[in-house]
Amino acid sequence: MLNNVKKIFGNISEAISKVNAVVIVILMMILVIDVWIGVLDRYVFGWEIAWIEEMARYFMIWAVLLAVPCALAKREHIGLFLVLNKMPRALRIPVLVILDIITFIFFLIIFIYGLDFANSGAEKYVDSIIGVTMFVPYLSIPTFAFISCLQVICTGIRDFGDIHVYDLDEKSHRSFT
Repeated sequence: MLNNVKKIFGNISEAISKVNAVVIVILMMILVIDVWIGVLDRYVFGWEIAWIEEMARYFMIWAVLLAVPCALAKREHIGLFLVLNKMPRALRIPVLVILDIITFIFFLIIFIYGLDFANSGAEKYVDSIIGVTMFVPYLSIPTFAFISCLQVICTGIRDFGDIHVYDLDEKSHRSFT
């Protein structure tokens, strides 16, 4: 029964990561196009598009923040590896659970404060020329934090008790030390 629950949460985590990765790729493609339009604008045509640099900045922020949950799902955090590599095998599971709880609380706090931050952006404008509010750029913070909370829950349940998944003593597993 526990293995079925772990598998279900592992599948949920993988699905979240796949959807998130597609969104990141789309954002990065838009970012590249945006930057190229900016280069053409500045050095070839002289269109003087006012919003082009602002949009590139916000696409990049969204893409980087959305990459955080993908890294969480794979436990690709250097601090995690540094701590776990120094521990005896018997302590790795409880430490991993404690780290997951701390990480969840951290992202939950960011989510809660991020909602207020995003709402405050509804009255601020990116550029007075195009009239777009800062709500959407600011929404990146609670969005990434919410997805990160989901990933921490899913990976925590998926990995709980499975020390072999992150057996850092094996040479075949990637380690940063």
